[in-house]
Amino acid sequence: MFCLRHSAQAEGFAPGNGTGSVAMSAGTETAVAQEDGRKHSYCRGNPSPSHSINYRLPRKYDKLAHLFQEHKYMIDVNQLRRGVSFTQDGNLYKVTEYSHKKPGRGKATIRVNVKDLRTGSNLQLTFTSGDRVEDIRLDKRTYQYLYDDGQFYVFMDTGTYEQKQLPHGVMDEDKHYLRDNMELELLSYEGEVLDYILPKSMEFEVIEAENAVAGDTATGATKTVVTDTGLKV
Repeated sequence: MFCLRHSAQAEGFAPGNGTGSVAMSAGTETAVAQEDGRKHSYCRGNPSPSHSINYRLPRKYDKLAHLFQEHKYMIDVNQLRRGVSFTQDGNLYKVTEYSHKKPGRGKATIRVNVKDLRTGSNLQLTFTSGDRVEDIRLDKRTYQYLYDDGQFYVFMDTGTYEQKQLPHGVMDEDKHYLRDNMELELLSYEGEVLDYILPKSMEFEVIEAENAVAGDTATGATKTVVTDTGLKV
């Protein structure tokens, strides 16, 4: 069995134009030959399963790659819709309501009600048609609810046992939907948990209800009930 070690320093791979190397290691008997700036090393013996490949594009492409990374997620504010997440001035938002107004003259005004994904606060942002914001994609994964530590709700990935925290302000009144060991989907951006998706259906135990009044059923009246989690319906 043979293995090959190869390093190239020639046109297209010289310093300043990028580098390339391929290496496979094995055996103890080695023969080396050098020709035209290229070095080859052959060895005989039992091959090792390890190998490595390392390659860098020529520097002339660095600027192009930088521009691509900087602008590839930018979207026009006219594309904002309910549920779309984006970042502006370092803040992360999710659109909760969108409105577009076109005046008789001039550019249209876009108003969006958003939820700050870090603090849970709601606010309104105003844009002019043609403005752009950075669109973001939130990673979605299922977690199990463990406990409330007084400041954060703590969840665990049942596959990796990794724990994540969600600030109280993000869930707000939805905290009453949390039950011990229940599973729900958490949304994260660059490892930071920002939002959640509750199950489509859940079961609760009613522990308190208003007294029924004679004749209410005939008029279609409703009454408030309280569940075992504190949820009022």
